[in-house]
Parts: sequence; structure tokens; C-alpha cells
Amino acid sequence: MKQREEIIERWHKPSPVLFSHDKSTRDVKAILGVIKDYASRSTSLIGSRILVVGMPNVGKSSLLNALRYSGTKRPKAASTGAQPGVTRKIASGVKIVDKDAEKGTEGVYLVDTPGVFVPFVPDAEAMLKLALVGCVKDTIIAPVTLADYLLYHLNKSRHRWEIYADYSPPTNDIAEMLEGMCRKTGRLGKGGVPDIDAAALWFIQKWRNGEMGTFVLDDVTEDGLHNKMYEDIGISLTQAKARQKSDRVAKTKLRTPT
Repeated sequence: MKQREEIIERWHKPSPVLFSHDKSTRDVKAILGVIKDYASRSTSLIGSRILVVGMPNVGKSSLLNALRYSGTKRPKAASTGAQPGVTRKIASGVKIVDKDAEKGTEGVYLVDTPGVFVPFVPDAEAMLKLALVGCVKDTIIAPVTLADYLLYHLNKSRHRWEIYADYSPPTNDIAEMLEGMCRKTGRLGKGGVPDIDAAALWFIQKWRNGEMGTFVLDDVTEDGLHNKMYEDIGISLTQAKARQKSDRVAKTKLRTPT
């Protein structure tokens, strides 16, 4: 993990990067310390404004609430949920640091924003990763498909199959693993038929809750950012239709005498 962090830091130079691995009070205070340090060097008479930006359902509103409580001891101000799309508009700034008359510093306000998502994901595996971590609503991609992709990642690492050993022997067959999970956890329908979809959602949620260890889905490499920035990107069906329409209009104009 440390090696990956160093690579990401080099990608973002000269901008500083602060890594937070969990929602612990220590991490929240570390982030708040960076914010206070920045605010102390500000000459603004109306305080500092900070914008929190990120993919849907990555914890932006939860971070705002944690910073607000740690910095001002006030209750949460932003609604949160397990699915993306809870925050639907840019709200007014929420105070996370009070004005300090002794130090001569103004207050700090954090602005929450709706999740920012790319308009088109040309890479099927990238879409699976986004859906698996909760950036896409669970209804978009079948839960069994996501569970199958998660099983693939668990099997990639040595001994990680032991995580699901209570439900199934080592396997690449998601149906076999989910059926065993259904029988062990009682997720059965009428006639004792395994509820595969329910087991898949439960399996995915256990991973999201950190009950299956921590690992990243991306391969973070030195040239990873460069390769991603310069890769050939396809177009969506809507974009293809728009391009065809534009070409037809251009050809019609060429044939029409002026």
C-alpha cells in the first residue's frame, strides 16, 4: 500500500496529497489539521470556502459530517445513504471550523456537492469496478455479475479464497459459491431454492464493509496514469448516432446548391 501511495503522490506533484484509510477520529483530525493550516495562511475577511468533489457514494457527505463534528462539535448537516445520488444539488457552505478571535482566523466552510461521474465508461472492467465500490446504483449491473468479478479478485491473491471458505471450497464458479452461501446463511426461497441474487448482494456488501480484507481493484503502476490519459477511448451509442447525423447534415449541405 505504501508503494502505491508514493506513486500517486508523484502523479500529483507539486500538489500535496493526504491519504485517509478509514473514518477514524485520528484521520479526520489529520484532515482537519491540513484545513486549519491552510485557513491560517488565508487573508480572506469572510473565511475560507472548501469544495468536496468526488465520484458518487465515496463518502463526501460523511466526510463533511465528520469534519463538522470534529471541528465544531455540531451535529451532522448532510444526509447520507448507502446508494449513490443522496446529494442532488450543491448546498450552501457548512461551518467546520469556528472563527478564532485570539488567533485572528476566520471560520472555514465546506461545500458538499453531488457525485461527479464520467458521461461514458468505454471499458467494461472499469464499469464493473465502479459498480462494485458503489459509485453506480446496484440495479444497473446484475448483482451476480458483480459478485463474480469480486470472486475473481479474491482468487487472484494467495490464501484470499479462505475468506469464503465457510461457504464453498476454492472455486471460480460463482454459482457454486453463492449456492453454498445461500444454504449456510438460510437465503432460500420457496421449496428451498437458493436466492442467488440475495446472496450476491450480501457477499458484495460484506466486502464493502471491509469484512473481506482491504485491497484495491486497480493495478497502480508508475506508468499507469500516463497510459490511462493517452489510451484510445471509444464512443457511446448516443455519440455515434450524433456523429452520423452530423455527417449526414454536412453531406446534404454539400449537395445543396447555394
